[in-house]
Amino acid sequence: MRALQSFLAAIVTFTRIPVRWTLPPEAFTRASLMLPVMGWLIGGLQYAILHYAARSMAQDVALFLALIFPCLLSAGMHEDGLADFADGMLGGQTVERRLDIMKDPRVGSYGVLALVIILGGSFLALRGTAVEFQGRALLLTAILSRGICIPLLGTLPYLNRAGSRSQGFIPQSFHGWRVILPLWPLLPALLLLPSSLSIILFVTVFVVLFLWLRFYLQGKLKGLTGDCLGAAIKIAEFSFLLLSAGLWPGA
Repeated sequence: MRALQSFLAAIVTFTRIPVRWTLPPEAFTRASLMLPVMGWLIGGLQYAILHYAARSMAQDVALFLALIFPCLLSAGMHEDGLADFADGMLGGQTVERRLDIMKDPRVGSYGVLALVIILGGSFLALRGTAVEFQGRALLLTAILSRGICIPLLGTLPYLNRAGSRSQGFIPQSFHGWRVILPLWPLLPALLLLPSSLSIILFVTVFVVLFLWLRFYLQGKLKGLTGDCLGAAIKIAEFSFLLLSAGLWPGA
């Protein structure tokens, strides 16, 4: 029951899917730990959209629909985080200024550039992946990109907890073995990979991305925010789709 409540809280938190059940407040504090499970849900829906859309329309259109589906499902939550992250990190010279810029609802030139590069690059990378591997790449990307948030939450302090909209969705005590346990959905995802080499490469990219993001956030902010998590997801999606295009290039 506790896991189900946390999963439903994650659906309420990260999507616009209505949930009619009344959930206890503590379920929402565990919502972010269900991100890898949400990756299975979202990636599975993307896989289905791509599969069925490709039957009746051009492949590029089907790819576009599958890629924009998570954005529509969450009302652009992660994309908004990416734009704010780019504006704050590249436009501010101090921790305080970076946080102030990230709170500004307006999108600056850095944010627009980040959205164009990441979203456009993701489409091109998926388009450059062999057709028979595109659905698998989408599913893997959805799971692994959300999984990268778990070790970030476990190793960096969450900033502006008192005034943040994400305050109720961040675990209060999260370290040690608690960081490892929520990553279990990543293990069956790796079984989707066709070879041991591809498993090693995906795991390597996952670890390198985590270490780079942690080092970058520690140096720039001394912690992380909800915008940072959204940006981490989008950056990881782009990275894993690029890896997919390299492993399984299309004709």
